[in-house]
Amino acid sequence: MTDRNDGAELAREKISAFLKAYGKRDIGGLLELVDDDAVLEDEKGDRRFGSEAFKTYFVSRFAHGRETIGDVAAMASADGSRGAAEFTLRGEREGGDSYSLNKGLFFALDGGMITRVSGLPV
Repeated sequence: MTDRNDGAELAREKISAFLKAYGKRDIGGLLELVDDDAVLEDEKGDRRFGSEAFKTYFVSRFAHGRETIGDVAAMASADGSRGAAEFTLRGEREGGDSYSLNKGLFFALDGGMITRVSGLPV
């Protein structure tokens, strides 16, 4: 039997916290979860490096409309080194059209910190 603080549980907690901070538009909360050298890879495959890149990405993202995140299902490998999340991204485009999209993100974690996030919306 594994205990609550095993690698997979910790990874799921970190992933869920990341998405909660994303949904709250909490840049400080996001940055607390990512390693200083973390890799951000968007859904087009473009890569950015470092916590400052995360900050720049989310400042820009949050400036272009309001989005909420719900229906989060976080998953992790047994050792907690990799994980994924499926969630619903809801928002409104600049023209007023609303959207609800099923999305997924992939994570790498090390030492309790997120070291990579892949699949972020453009």
